Amino acid sequence: MVIRRSLFELRKARERTHILEGLAVATSNIDEIIDIIRQSKERKEAAEKLISRHWKLNGEILGLLDAAARPAELAAE
Repeated sequence: MVIRRSLFELRKARERTHILEGLAVATSNIDEIIDIIRQSKERKEAAEKLISRHWKLNGEILGLLDAAARPAELAAE
């Protein structure tokens, strides 16, 4: 029972990490994101441009997210 619950919590934490990575990317590229939104005529156009773009992520932020997603005590699955 404890193992199943721990695995569930680990999976949920990794899902949250994905959201945090997206927020980190948005924070690192906020000026460009705002420009894309302002230049787009419609919401759909802005969404397509934002999704199709390959975003850069600050290496320091990426390292912090990796450390948070894979704590040492949960390294073995």
